[in-house]
Amino acid sequence: MKKNKIIIIIIIFLLLIACTEKEKLKVHYISHEKEIAFPLDSTKEGKPLDFQYTYVDFFDYCDIDDIETIIVPINKNRLAFYDIKTKNEYHSIPLLDNRNIINFNFINKDSIFVFYDIQYSDSTLSKLEPLYLQLLNYAGESKIYDLDSGINTVFNIRYDVPNIIINNNIFFPTQITKINNSVINNSLETPEPIFAYYDTKKDKFNFSKTIRFPKVEENVYYNTHFNEINCCLSERKLPVIHFFYSSLLYEWNYTNDEVIYHTIKSKIIDTIFPLKSANTSPESLSAVYNRFYYDNNNKTYYSFLVLNKDLYGNYNNLLILADENFKYIGEILNPEIGGFVKFYKNYLVSYQYSNDSIRIYYDKLAKTNRPLQPYLDSVNDILTKQKNSRLLNSEPFNKKINDLLKSKYPKLEKDYVLLTMYAGSGCPPCGDNIKMFINRNYEVLQKLPFYFIYSGISPEVIEIENYKGIMKIKTIKDSLGIMKNIVLNENKYNELNPRLTVIKNNKIEFDTIYSYLDMEKLLIPTLLDKLELISEKKK
Repeated sequence: MKKNKIIIIIIIFLLLIACTEKEKLKVHYISHEKEIAFPLDSTKEGKPLDFQYTYVDFFDYCDIDDIETIIVPINKNRLAFYDIKTKNEYHSIPLLDNRNIINFNFINKDSIFVFYDIQYSDSTLSKLEPLYLQLLNYAGESKIYDLDSGINTVFNIRYDVPNIIINNNIFFPTQITKINNSVINNSLETPEPIFAYYDTKKDKFNFSKTIRFPKVEENVYYNTHFNEINCCLSERKLPVIHFFYSSLLYEWNYTNDEVIYHTIKSKIIDTIFPLKSANTSPESLSAVYNRFYYDNNNKTYYSFLVLNKDLYGNYNNLLILADENFKYIGEILNPEIGGFVKFYKNYLVSYQYSNDSIRIYYDKLAKTNRPLQPYLDSVNDILTKQKNSRLLNSEPFNKKINDLLKSKYPKLEKDYVLLTMYAGSGCPPCGDNIKMFINRNYEVLQKLPFYFIYSGISPEVIEIENYKGIMKIKTIKDSLGIMKNIVLNENKYNELNPRLTVIKNNKIEFDTIYSYLDMEKLLIPTLLDKLELISEKKK
C-alpha cells in the first residue's frame, strides 16, 4: 500500500513539472527590424548572380576588420565585398574565368571556399571539366582541388547547398535529388553512405558508415523532389543532419563516426506519413522538413516544415524553434522571413538582388508573454479549417464533372475524353511534355470530343495561357481547384498526376491517374487510342 502511494506521488509530481514547463513556453514571432537597399556601385562593372541563377540566395554576411560586409558573386568572375555603411564595393577577389560558380563560403580572410560546377559536352554529356573546389584567401591567392580525382565512388556530391566547414573539412550529403528517388526503400538492399566530409589537408573523402535514413522498412516510400538532407553546425561545433521527412536529428562526431541522436518535432504536425507506392507523386507528402539553421548568437535552432498546399489549399509553413540543447521552445505559422538567412549579431539577415539594387533585410526572433498552447490550438484550428474546406467543397468525381463541363460547354456530348492536369503538381517536366504535345496538335484535337481541364489556384492556372494551341481547344481553367478537391475527396491527394477519363453514355468507362514514369509512354498512346486517332491515321 505504501509503495503504491509513493508511485502515485511521483506521477503527480512529474505531471506538475510537465504542466509547469508547458506554461513557461511562450509565443514567438519574427520581428522585421530594418531594411537597407542601395544601387550597385556605379564605379564597378557587372551584376550579382541572383536566385534565378542558383535557386538559393547567393551571398555571405560578416564583419571583416570591423566593416559590416555583404559578399556577392558578380558576373561569375569575382566576389565583391560591399561595405554596408558606405554602400560601396571596397574589395574584390577574382574567380576562375572559365567556370561557373555554384556556391561559396567565407570562413575568414585565409579561408574562402568556392565550388565550381562540372562542365559537360552538349553532344555526349561526357565531362569536359571535373568538379572543382577553390580555396582562396583575401589577397586572391588560390589553391584548386579536383574533387573528382579524390573520390573513388559512384556517389554524387551535393555541393549546391550551403556547406558546413570545420577546420577546413567540408561536409556534404552524397546524394543529389532526382525525380525517381527511391533511396529510402532501396537502401535496404544496397546501403549507401549518405553523408561525408572532404579533408582538404589530406585531400581525402571520409564517408559515414553510421548515418542511415530513418524509418527504413520494406515498402516504405518517401520519394521527393526536395533536398533530401539539410544540415547545420551544432552548438558543439559538429554537423547536425536533418532528413526531409523525419524529426530525428543526427549530430555527427565525425572523428570516430559516432552519432548523437536528437529530435525537434512540431506539436502541430507530429508525423509525416509515407507515400502509397514507389510511383506516387514525389512532392505529394503531407509536409516536408526544409531549411535548418542554428543561430549561435541566440542559441536557437530553426527548423522549417513546409505543408502540402494541395492538401491545405494554401501555402503554409511552420518554423519550429529549439534551444541549444534541442529542447522545444515553440513554433510559428508562416513566419515573415524569406529565403536563406545568415546570423549577424542579434539579426537574421537575408538578401535579395532586384531592380539593379542590393536589398538586405534584418529580422529578429522576438518573444511575447503570451502562453504558447492557446496559440498552437489556434494554428491547429486554422489548418483544420483549411483542410476541411478542401473536402467540403468536393463532390464525387462522376457527379461533379458533368456540371463543371456543362457550365462552359452546354452542348456537351454524351461520349467524350477528358484530360485533367494539376498546376504545380506531379512531375513538372513530364507534365510540360504532355502540354506541349496537346499544344502542337490542337488543330486535330479541337475537332474531336476532347476536353482539357487545368486545375489549381488562380495564380497557378494562368500559366496555361502561354500555350496558345491549348487555349484554342475545349479547355477549362479550374481556378477554384474543383478537380483538385475531387481528388482530395477520393483520398488521392498524393496522386495529383494527369488523369485521363473516358465518358460513354454519360457514364465513366475509363479513369486512370498516370504516374510520372508512365505519362509519355502510356498516357499519350492511350489518349490517342481513346480518341480513335490511331485508327484514323491508318485509313
